[in-house]
Amino acid sequence: MNKLLLVSILLLAFSNIVSAEVYTISGYTTFSDGTPVKKTKITVECSANEYNCTSINDVVTTDLNGKYQIVLDINKSHNGKELSLEILGEYFFHTMELKSQNETQQEPAIQDIQLNQNPPTYPLSFSACCVFLIFSIAFVIAISRTFNRMINPKEEFIIDRIIVICPICNGNLPNHLLIRHLIVEHDIAASDAANISEQATKY
Repeated sequence: MNKLLLVSILLLAFSNIVSAEVYTISGYTTFSDGTPVKKTKITVECSANEYNCTSINDVVTTDLNGKYQIVLDINKSHNGKELSLEILGEYFFHTMELKSQNETQQEPAIQDIQLNQNPPTYPLSFSACCVFLIFSIAFVIAISRTFNRMINPKEEFIIDRIIVICPICNGNLPNHLLIRHLIVEHDIAASDAANISEQATKY
């Protein structure tokens, strides 16, 4: 009796192994505007109204192109069962259709998913905000300086245009030329010319 029970259990286990197969669902996920849903989890399980289907429970993640692939270990009893695919709070359904007896291999099921929602808008990071603020300040300063130069184009050269009187020959000349004048025209040492120029500029 025990041997018969053991053989029955082994036959049942073997029949389940033989009938087990791989079922694949793949496709692309997009938002309502066609943008790929990148690196996002999809939860797969049997629909609430399905019985004898609790063994199916999986989580996969989309890639950078929004592509996903679900690989499930199933058996013949799962034929016609409805699966629920949840992504970002939205639910999509898929009915498993297993291969017929004359088919040698289960072909992957293709199901593209398009969400009703738009892609989320991500705020700028703190570092990006700082960089933007720095460039904005630099731009405002550059515009301000350019504007000032346009209004007062001669302001930067006003010091160079001060006219002084040479204390030696009483000639008039721009202050920035006085030292050279003293050295060349009056043969005065450079240090003395600098002192004379400084005194002349004060007065």
